[in-house]
Amino acid sequence: MCFRNGIFFVILLAGLPGCQSNNKPQSLPAPEKPKERAVMKTDNLQKIYLDEMAAALSSPAQQKTTLGITGNLPSGAYKFDHTQVEIKDHVIEVTPWAQYDPNVMAIQMLIPFADSVEVGPLPPGEYEIRFNARSGVQTAKLEVK
Repeated sequence: MCFRNGIFFVILLAGLPGCQSNNKPQSLPAPEKPKERAVMKTDNLQKIYLDEMAAALSSPAQQKTTLGITGNLPSGAYKFDHTQVEIKDHVIEVTPWAQYDPNVMAIQMLIPFADSVEVGPLPPGEYEIRFNARSGVQTAKLEVK
């Protein structure tokens, strides 16, 4: 009890949360179950940042052409997965993919990667190569002689 400036205060501690007698054992809350990590699926695939690619390439006819691909992953939450290649008429679409794990805590920093893919053998002619990257599309010309 306290008396101040004509006002009488009564402080009750027994009913406040967190105030317990030291004579009674305290029970702890049950530990949380660890969260399950997301399974890497195709819906976690994302495009990758690519370095500048060569603007013009050439290759002999009836032989496979190797296309080198270099670039960067946005953070440690990304792991290079594969490079997809589709050939439609005289257009070659090249798309590198990385798996993204949203449960990984990672700082934003570019992580270099390198890959290469083989296309062909292609018949003689001129081809347009489209490198589909996270930052847009780069194009190059391929001349098969």
